[in-house]
Amino acid sequence: MLCEFSLPSQPEKKIRLKEATVSDAIDFSGIDPDCEEQATTVFLERVQERDTYSDPRLWTGEDRRFALFTYFVHTARDRSVPLKYTCGICDEEHTVDIELARIMDTYTPIQGKAFREFVHYGHNVIVHPMLGRDLELLETYRYDLRLTEEKLENDGLTASELRQLTEEVRMKRVRMGLFRVMCCIDLPFLDANATPESRRPQVEEYIKQLPAGVFGEFFQNVQEKLREMRHGLKSALIDGRIYLQIPDVRCENVPDAPGGVLHYPFRPFSIIPTL
Repeated sequence: MLCEFSLPSQPEKKIRLKEATVSDAIDFSGIDPDCEEQATTVFLERVQERDTYSDPRLWTGEDRRFALFTYFVHTARDRSVPLKYTCGICDEEHTVDIELARIMDTYTPIQGKAFREFVHYGHNVIVHPMLGRDLELLETYRYDLRLTEEKLENDGLTASELRQLTEEVRMKRVRMGLFRVMCCIDLPFLDANATPESRRPQVEEYIKQLPAGVFGEFFQNVQEKLREMRHGLKSALIDGRIYLQIPDVRCENVPDAPGGVLHYPFRPFSIIPTL
């Protein structure tokens, strides 16, 4: 056994990991580098000890990132990572060595259960963190969006083609945003006999029929409940990508200045071994 940890969203759930083998690394090498969530699922399936196995598709995104980082902490040769950034205090470029333990110190287990509820039009809305299976699907949407955005870079587009592609990109971005909401909510009153997954088309149709102003309030409630369930390593969503946050990073030229937050672009393929 390499290490044992608790899932941030289920602190009572213990997971044991083993180190990946050369055979595993060969298989990981065959995964498209753009498919980070798919790779994360395959990796976490392979390196779990069987006696504590749990489907990583049903883990929250925070669970999955914490598992990857825990594996990294126990296999990395160095106890720190060098990060380069442009300082907001002196406007110069700095390189700072961030100790892995400092990142682990941002960890927090979830407080309470991994769901919350609020009342909307007299019905309970269930809010929960996004799960791995939905992150995999969101990744396919992001890939499709990127392909469409790349088409816009073609200098030979006609005005009509440019207008059509621009509209397509805009709609796909909206679709991704709506999908993020759909993945974090459930409305059991729509069909009490269905599962959350089979109920999702009904949930989407219900949301689409809401007045725009009502949806704004609805979305704020969802965001508030998600913040209540903060767990795992401290992170932020920037341009559709998750970054780990390192607080109180001081400027080396002005050490007395208040510390800032550094965003660490922690990517799964920087951890998952390949050949």
